[in-house]
Amino acid sequence: GSGKSTLLRIMSGIYKAEKGNVFVDGEDVFENDRIKAKISFVSDEQYLIPHFTLTDMAGLYKRFYPSFSYERFEKMCDEINLDRNRKISTFSKGMKRQGEVILSISTNSEYLFFDFSNRNSNFNGRVLWVYQTYAFWNIF
Repeated sequence: GSGKSTLLRIMSGIYKAEKGNVFVDGEDVFENDRIKAKISFVSDEQYLIPHFTLTDMAGLYKRFYPSFSYERFEKMCDEINLDRNRKISTFSKGMKRQGEVILSISTNSEYLFFDFSNRNSNFNGRVLWVYQTYAFWNIF
């Protein structure tokens, strides 16, 4: 490719740029936990812990994202009937992706970066529709 995934990883502070720096809100992103807490990144590669449930993952996310909303997380899971107390290892790829997107949105990060193809727009559309609907009506 053209480097889209690498650019998103640099912008998220996961990779350090070989030249130059990325600034968010006037601060360098790399090795800056305060700024990284403002950024949520969903990679094309899935990074869920198989023996965890989504609720377990939500607890982990809360440790890194102080503004993580359990209420938003639960509402979005419930809206699309995604069992948040089921082991992730039993999820289909689509269900895992739904969980990742919901976890990311629930961080309340100012910046959300999504690096995955739209191969299955059904689940992406369902999760994002729920988010847009709730956000529009200020339910979260």
